[in-house]
Amino acid sequence: MELYFLDRNLQITLGPIDTAISLVWTERWGSSGTFTLVLPMTGALFAAVLNAAYLEVRGRPGLGRVERIRYNGGDDGRAGTFAKTMTVSGRMAESLLSDRIIPRGTAVTGTLCRAVEEVVRGNAADKAGERAIPCLSVAQADEVTDAAG
Repeated sequence: MELYFLDRNLQITLGPIDTAISLVWTERWGSSGTFTLVLPMTGALFAAVLNAAYLEVRGRPGLGRVERIRYNGGDDGRAGTFAKTMTVSGRMAESLLSDRIIPRGTAVTGTLCRAVEEVVRGNAADKAGERAIPCLSVAQADEVTDAAG
């Protein structure tokens, strides 16, 4: 399993990361999945996490969106009782779309796939102007449906 931290432009800022203590990568149907990554606390990892927007796990679909960073400061007064760790967590990148507010009523026609494509293009991608989500690409509706619809 290869882990990489990416910036907002999807450029690798650190990786592969081979010191992970644990990773829980949960994919969901009908809502955004989640992830929780526990890492040892080091200066290089901490700096990388602070500048990271996404977590990529090679061989798995999607990206994790870094939303929370928690730090375990170490022992509780008894030497060596707790290791210093940090926990990075968040939702999958498709959660970016759920953060969008559609500013006006939108009337769409055609198939469901075409309607979704138009709403995403107009509010988060090509036609969204300054509201566009960086690096977001929208598949043509024909690419995601089969011949039977």
